[in-house]
Amino acid sequence: MLLLPGALVLPLSALSAVDSVQFSDTFRRRVHVGTGVILPGANPQLTSEEGMHHIFANQKAVVHGN
Repeated sequence: MLLLPGALVLPLSALSAVDSVQFSDTFRRRVHVGTGVILPGANPQLTSEEGMHHIFANQKAVVHGN
């Protein structure tokens, strides 16, 4: 049974490597400033946007946002 989770992870990681996202060099310096959730069925016009959305800001946005 211990091998089953590992067997499931390998194919998923292989699939995600194909569609990898290119992040900017400064991405790791951004800070989390908020989270929003659009619940399933809350609004029919937002069906494609359902789920959790995290908002990050770079240094310029954090300093000028106050």
